[in-house]
Amino acid sequence: MSPQRPPLDQVAAEIALLSRELSFAGTLLYEGLEKPMNALKAGRSPRALGLADQVQEAESLRGSAAEILGELRLKSADFAQYGRDFPAPEFPELVRMAERECAFWQAFCERSQILLKKLALIADLEKLSPLGRAPIQDAWDEVRALAAPAAAKPE
Repeated sequence: MSPQRPPLDQVAAEIALLSRELSFAGTLLYEGLEKPMNALKAGRSPRALGLADQVQEAESLRGSAAEILGELRLKSADFAQYGRDFPAPEFPELVRMAERECAFWQAFCERSQILLKKLALIADLEKLSPLGRAPIQDAWDEVRALAAPAAAKPE
């Protein structure tokens, strides 16, 4: 006997809640990355910034966002199943929207993780050379470019 599937309205409400939670966690993560990147750009020493602690905090936020994303993917799969079972005309577009949101957050989490790994490597340095700053700035630019269209979306 297969487990009882939650009602459609419950699945939709859970998706909406997870989406808001993910947006909140993602915003906090972005801000947690932006602060040290701005300080590094201004020439501050990674060690003087307490970069190791900031990286650890941002990694915790990234982990939370990834966990919420996993839950959102599961609920989106339930929602897509409803779309297959009840071929209402609005379901395909709603399913595509959920898939795009999951893809965005997956890419954001991945790029943030890359940046965090690079920041962790320099956290104890007294001075960061321009040559050492370039790959970190490139990783930050990727995160910013990905987040820019999302920030432009009206709520």
